[in-house]
Amino acid sequence: EALTQIKLKLKDSFANKFVGTTQSVLCERKRNGYWEGYTKEYLRVYFTGNAKVGELVDVNIAVPYLDGVIGKIE
Repeated sequence: EALTQIKLKLKDSFANKFVGTTQSVLCERKRNGYWEGYTKEYLRVYFTGNAKVGELVDVNIAVPYLDGVIGKIE
């Protein structure tokens, strides 16, 4: 249990470093109304906007979300 709590704190801390920044994200799929992809730092990003699978898009990161962050295409 203690290790799980440490892991969650570390993930949240990592995600918070990107809030308020714009990151390049490789668009992988669309699910549940959000596009999903990863940054070069392997941060999972859920985002809205016009995109295509396999495309690199610039995403404004807003807040931590689930196992990554949520944002919107510039």
